[in-house]
Amino acid sequence: MADGRGAPEPVYVDQFRGRLFLVPRSVAPEPRELAAEAEAIGHAVSAALVLAWTRRAPVVALPDQLRATEESRRYAREVFAKLIGLPLHEYRPEVRVNVWDNGRDTIRIRRVGRNGSVAKDSEVSLGRAVDPTVLGEWIVALIRDAHPSRGTLARAYGAPEARASVYSRLGVAYVCSTRVSRAAGQSFDYAPPYARIDLRAEHAPDDLAASTVAALDASELVDPGAADKRERWGSDFVESTGLARRTIFSPRTGLVSVGRCGPEIRISPTRRGRGQRYIGLPDREVSLLEPPVDELGAALEDAIRSAL
Repeated sequence: MADGRGAPEPVYVDQFRGRLFLVPRSVAPEPRELAAEAEAIGHAVSAALVLAWTRRAPVVALPDQLRATEESRRYAREVFAKLIGLPLHEYRPEVRVNVWDNGRDTIRIRRVGRNGSVAKDSEVSLGRAVDPTVLGEWIVALIRDAHPSRGTLARAYGAPEARASVYSRLGVAYVCSTRVSRAAGQSFDYAPPYARIDLRAEHAPDDLAASTVAALDASELVDPGAADKRERWGSDFVESTGLARRTIFSPRTGLVSVGRCGPEIRISPTRRGRGQRYIGLPDREVSLLEPPVDELGAALEDAIRSAL
């Protein structure tokens, strides 16, 4: 911007296990729990927006400034962890509302998902001079109308989350699982069980669904030695495909990420980005509740086509 400072940070209002929080940012007031009243929420968010605007980081920051910003973020995270009474890796809000002041004429409010995508028809634009109570009413309305899925609620309340990966190449799908070394900790890919499914076979959808469910079941198991096994798992998965490593992980290989939390199975096709990165396609994501085998198999086949 003209004054040499960057854009202001957004302010987040989260609903987590039925409670409302102003979440930590490096320039906002200390994180705190909010009363479920529009007036209180609006005044708290308005104050945070003012701070976010006045304390914007410079476009070109000196090392000392970068360290100070990171220290501020670390302090905010520590305070927030004490406030919610949980380690931050267990904090998975069921609803998040993003409030951002563009510094000119607009305050933008929108509901965002776990992957940062904006919920459809949830964006509202207000003038910067909006009354705090009106601002709070809009935030409350977006939270009230969110209707989080059963899987999102299960995740927020600490249900284990299982994950599996379905790679696909030239009409063949390759399934593997993930493991965690501790509850809600870091996950490690390419874990067994492995499966290779010819997608042209008559029973491919059922086989694909059964193999994916088996991988999800295995993913819910905690393996304290997962970190030490990840390299071996990577080699074992490549061997199970019958392909060279450079082939199975080439840009022509599709990837569908599958997650399960509570009764919900979420199927997320991806596309290949730069290097070895896969990028999610949130508009093609599908959520199923306790699907039968044929429905799950059909959804996985559709996702594989989307990922290629």
